[in-house]
Amino acid sequence: MNFSLVFQNSGDSLPFYTINSHAADVLTYYVEQLNDQNLNKFSSSVGTKIETSINKLHATIVECNKFIYELLDQHIDTYAVDEYLDQRNLNKLHADWVKSHSITYNILEKRKRYGSKQAELIHDMFPDDLPEPELGSVLSKLDIGKNYGNINLDTHQVESLFNNIKFSVAEWTSMPNPFAKSILTNNLCNFRLSFNHLGRTLYNKFVFFDQALEFDDENSYNELLGFVDVKLVPPQTIPLSNEYVTWCASHNKIPSGEHLNIGNIPDLHKHLTNYRKIIFRNTLQNNAFTIQLHKGT
Repeated sequence: MNFSLVFQNSGDSLPFYTINSHAADVLTYYVEQLNDQNLNKFSSSVGTKIETSINKLHATIVECNKFIYELLDQHIDTYAVDEYLDQRNLNKLHADWVKSHSITYNILEKRKRYGSKQAELIHDMFPDDLPEPELGSVLSKLDIGKNYGNINLDTHQVESLFNNIKFSVAEWTSMPNPFAKSILTNNLCNFRLSFNHLGRTLYNKFVFFDQALEFDDENSYNELLGFVDVKLVPPQTIPLSNEYVTWCASHNKIPSGEHLNIGNIPDLHKHLTNYRKIIFRNTLQNNAFTIQLHKGT
């Protein structure tokens, strides 16, 4: 079954397809329950965080460009705000940053070329028997290595913001979950119902060493709540481990995973930048989305 997340005001949408018939049944039930309560409207404040992270990355590059040209003979690329959401641009920024560390700095050649205070300072910092120090050493001597390192940190921060975005309805809602726990997996998908429950999933109890199931706090999606996750990541199949399955058998438990996965975005890799922009601008404007089912597709 196909479905969409459609943002109010803008009309922007994200297309999805359910991963299997069980997921389609869960989603249909979930949306019908929300519609009955007039709660099929999900929002997130992540837009402000995305904007802040982009501005920080841009400011970091601008600051580094004040000193980096003489070291690399070129400036670091900067972009318009939206273009920092293009993963190719982020990949290039990261790759250029990584490769720059293998560059050596020719002290005499740079001193002759630029004749600047920075070139003179670097000349005085290194002994004559070290005419071509590595860039990292130069940055450290100038006490700007941390600033340059922030390009790496800030790039990862921007791209990771889309790995798991939680949306929620305006009011707390809880509905019984009539579906078998066996549909829970550890797979990664692009749209899932969030775990925001009191308690631990069975898998979580295994991970955190409740080996004898001593404490009665399991909640493996006993209810469905008004929270969903949008993950702009490559879907992955992650089987339950043999150790976990064996542990479940020892406790007469049916193995179940951490996630209640629902759907994926077709050709996500082709449209990733556009979908990031849709999420960014709509969450920045506090536009909520509704889940719209396209039954029969």
